Amino acid sequence: MFLDGEHTPVLGVGQWDRHCRYLAFITQSDLDWTILRPAMLSDGVLTGRYAVTPASTAIPASSAGISREDVAHMMLDTVERGAYVKEIVWLRGVRA
Repeated sequence: MFLDGEHTPVLGVGQWDRHCRYLAFITQSDLDWTILRPAMLSDGVLTGRYAVTPASTAIPASSAGISREDVAHMMLDTVERGAYVKEIVWLRGVRA
């Protein structure tokens, strides 16, 4: 992985192809799956406040960071409710 001019992580040579193969493998399977694409992760505390947007829409205008605890909360809630099955979703924090 390398950084672009804005210090944003970018997939390096070969990583993008591998990523696309994994994505195809998962999305074409018979499994119940959810692919989560969180915004910038932080070490903050659980807030329970986050926004989920289907990736079939545009990339969210807000890229508010989200704590790892909130990501874990969303993942468990998704499994318990059976939500976002066979979906790719964006996840970002919500500012108070």
